[in-house]
Amino acid sequence: MSKEVLKYLLSFVVLTLLQLLVFNNVVLFGTIHPYIYLVFIFLLPIHYSRWLILILAFIMGFIIDIFSNTYGLHSAAMAFIGFLRPIFLNILVTERDENIHIEPHFNTLNTKRYAIYVLTLVFSHHLVLFFLESFTFAHFWLTFSKVLLNFISSAVIIFLYDLLFYKRR
Repeated sequence: MSKEVLKYLLSFVVLTLLQLLVFNNVVLFGTIHPYIYLVFIFLLPIHYSRWLILILAFIMGFIIDIFSNTYGLHSAAMAFIGFLRPIFLNILVTERDENIHIEPHFNTLNTKRYAIYVLTLVFSHHLVLFFLESFTFAHFWLTFSKVLLNFISSAVIIFLYDLLFYKRR
């Protein structure tokens, strides 16, 4: 097994366990649940194929669904960001970046591009997740406030994770 595959397999397991054992049990103000497992899809190398990203995103969401009893909500939201990821990377990544097979981080993309990438995908994930959960627009503003609060908490944790575990150039 190659070093790269082992690295991402370990990352998959650690982030899934962190989400299931720690962050699923963190509830702030009764509605805020931070989601760190999104980091796995965000930080996969840019050169990975779209199909592989979609499959990995769905599998991770499916595992979270199984242990959280959420019946496909995380699978759908993860598959959605797995679909959006290559689109945003095509917009934000230069041709030079694509040729060197980088992982998207603060230190490989510039801070502005990385922030746009992460914030857009986290917001998209949360929008799909919470509107599928409510499955109605009757309480639009309540659901949207949950999206915003969870988006802020998840984005902060994802940025901290990246800053703590990935070294600057």
